[in-house]
Amino acid sequence: MKIKKLIEDKSISVKIREMAAEINSYFKDSCFTLLSILNGSFIFTSDLARELSKYTLNFDIKFIRLKSYAGKKSTGKIDWIDFENNLKNKNILVVDDIFDSGLTLQELYGKLKKNGNNVKTAVLLIKETERSVNIEPDFYGFKIPDKFVVGYGLDYNEQYRGLPYIGYIPE
Repeated sequence: MKIKKLIEDKSISVKIREMAAEINSYFKDSCFTLLSILNGSFIFTSDLARELSKYTLNFDIKFIRLKSYAGKKSTGKIDWIDFENNLKNKNILVVDDIFDSGLTLQELYGKLKKNGNNVKTAVLLIKETERSVNIEPDFYGFKIPDKFVVGYGLDYNEQYRGLPYIGYIPE
């Protein structure tokens, strides 16, 4: 399968550096938790954490595993595969790879808010598509066209996660 480049790895590095500065400005000296949504955001979370460490070490990292895709299509429902429901009364930065339908972010945001958490969201990509959710990411890297993207942690049937850039699969 031929992958077409959409965002170069150098551009991703620059954008994550900028996001880290913005996130650090928001949280200032507060302790917070990076809550990474697996599997797609593990590379983004890792690079973001390294950049944040240049400003502060007042954060910890936790992971949650959710699934909403089958192949190239969203199933419209969120499968909670692995979730620690012990996050209460904390500052949380939810880290996700892509804001597509928005269902995953909206559902997780709601659960975390119910536990008394201060919740902010950071995504690497915002897909320009119609959504029926009432949430927008607080921090984001790039807006992209409505294409199925892979690389930099994003996959197609568990493949292409290791690409150092963001690409798309032509129709």
